[in-house]
Amino acid sequence: MKLRPFIAAAIFTLTSLSFSSYATVQLSANRAYYHAKDQDINISVKNAEDREYLVQSWVDAKGNPQLEQNMQLPFIVSPPLFHMGNKSEAIVQVMYAGEGLPTDRESLVWLNVKAIPAMTDGEKLVKTKVMVAVLTRIKVFYRPENLPGNPEDAVSALSWKRESNDRVTVTNNSPYYVVMNKVLINNEALKISIENNNTVVAPHGEQTYKVKSAPAGSKVVWTAMNEFSVTSPEKTATL
Repeated sequence: MKLRPFIAAAIFTLTSLSFSSYATVQLSANRAYYHAKDQDINISVKNAEDREYLVQSWVDAKGNPQLEQNMQLPFIVSPPLFHMGNKSEAIVQVMYAGEGLPTDRESLVWLNVKAIPAMTDGEKLVKTKVMVAVLTRIKVFYRPENLPGNPEDAVSALSWKRESNDRVTVTNNSPYYVVMNKVLINNEALKISIENNNTVVAPHGEQTYKVKSAPAGSKVVWTAMNEFSVTSPEKTATL
């Protein structure tokens, strides 16, 4: 069925407004580190729009095979649900209950913040509406006390192994997560992204990268980011 022009225009306008909230309801960080010595961490949520929102926040471990089966993660988020006025700012507090996560390595969970838009007075008058809630997920790395070594050394100590001509595996033997920033294998720049789920190498874990060609003797060049979003110097290895 063909939509009448004014209805189609209304749908387009409302959809555009809803998706624009991705740029205007923002968190103060794109990832966070929770040190065991800290009582909590705070993330700022800012609404720059002339629109109110209902904001829901929670922690989960979806995407982390070691923890995602644990439905009772030892984290409390406060407030879990709150109202945001237009052009306002709020704080989401994440607290660790004190037990349940490994003490010999870092753990990775996600903070989820869902912004549900309220309709403006003008939008309430439109019969056909498409309003989209925006979910933002950021990584939260929980770091126990007294871990051996340090995160900077973990970047340098990564070991690389050629599995086949088109697959290369990196192994992290440290208790720290390594957040990859750049990987070149045989001069091929790999796409490091959340979409590819290859941005981190877990403690005492592995990550496998698919490449076009990685013959024996190929050079690997990589960099990683620390908790302050500073990129490490380039590291190199030979397969």
